[in-house]
Amino acid sequence: MFLAVRANLRRVPADLVEAARAVGASPLRATFGVILPLIRGGIFAGAALAFVSSIGNFGIQAMLGIPARVSTLITLIYRRLNSYGPSALNDMALLALLLAVLTVLGMGLAGWLSRMGDQRVDGASKPFKFPLGRWHLPVTGLAWGYLVVALALPLSALAGSALVRGYGQPLTFETLTFENFSNALFHHEGIREAFFTSLWLTGLAVAILIPVSVALGYFLSWRHGVAPRLLYLSSQLAYALPGIIIGVAMILFFLKPLPIMGTSLYGTIWVILAAYLSNFLALALQPVLGGFAQIERALDEAAQVVGAGIFRRLKDIILPVLAPAAAAAAILVFMTAINEIQTSVLLVSSRAQTIGPMIIFLEEAGSSTLAAAVGCLMVLVILTLMLVSLTFARQLPQGVLPWHD
Repeated sequence: MFLAVRANLRRVPADLVEAARAVGASPLRATFGVILPLIRGGIFAGAALAFVSSIGNFGIQAMLGIPARVSTLITLIYRRLNSYGPSALNDMALLALLLAVLTVLGMGLAGWLSRMGDQRVDGASKPFKFPLGRWHLPVTGLAWGYLVVALALPLSALAGSALVRGYGQPLTFETLTFENFSNALFHHEGIREAFFTSLWLTGLAVAILIPVSVALGYFLSWRHGVAPRLLYLSSQLAYALPGIIIGVAMILFFLKPLPIMGTSLYGTIWVILAAYLSNFLALALQPVLGGFAQIERALDEAAQVVGAGIFRRLKDIILPVLAPAAAAAAILVFMTAINEIQTSVLLVSSRAQTIGPMIIFLEEAGSSTLAAAVGCLMVLVILTLMLVSLTFARQLPQGVLPWHD
């Protein structure tokens, strides 16, 4: 929500706000009369993203809702599969369809509201600033207080649980231990196998999605018509739908033996890979499209006129400019897929286990401190990848990396 609103705020020309102030409008009046109408699209876009993320977040709904006996559509699907197996596919498909309808309706409503009225502005200028005056300290304290409550305290509780021997013990010098981290890294075979499965499965997904995204980006950026738009909308829809819907779809599609091959992929790592390729295509495609926007089409056309083939043009013109965006896309996909839960929780089996659902299973089995240790390790992996991405962030189009201006 914050990222979507901030991006729109930075596009509001300062001269419009200054004009409103010049004719006597107070900061509050300028906010409601000028700024909010211009950033309405960003507000509703952020609301749609928040809605989709919330309605499709299996981890939160399962780990907090199931113990408290608060049922949601996602937890109903999960519990039906665990209780009845593939015999519950009809009920699962119906619940998944209902969840998909709710998601599409929420996104459609947000899109309709964001298009109401003309929000275009002429030109751009420096970002506007409102001096907060005596409200500076209260607003700053409120912002930091929100971050502490929403982020710092939960993460500190996670770290505290990982550093004690038993759940609920206070963290003191007597109870402090690194045994949970040691078990997670070296002694628990299931966690180690799940992590390496996630690692190479995610790496393979990235290796497939990046070349596919470059090819699709070439087609979508420099071709016009119905087909490119349909392809783009399809990729966005697959990403917007809750991951558990993709999981149900993969079960329904791959449960039966494949033609010619005569074997089913259900219960193998390959069905998880197929779900990753479907769900994360849009995530890989978006930075690549931003990279193509930086390439002057005339250069490609000139090379084509003198006889350069597509691979020569890719090598000499497109890929040198596109490389940072493609690397950013690879990091985004890797970060999202390495600890993914929503899509794979229905697809894992004794033969194919990934690290995200493993945290859920450890918690359900009563190993809360071990689950907390695995969670801390995954947070460190994500932070490391974010820091690595900042090394080439200046070469990227604005907005490709959400954590960098």
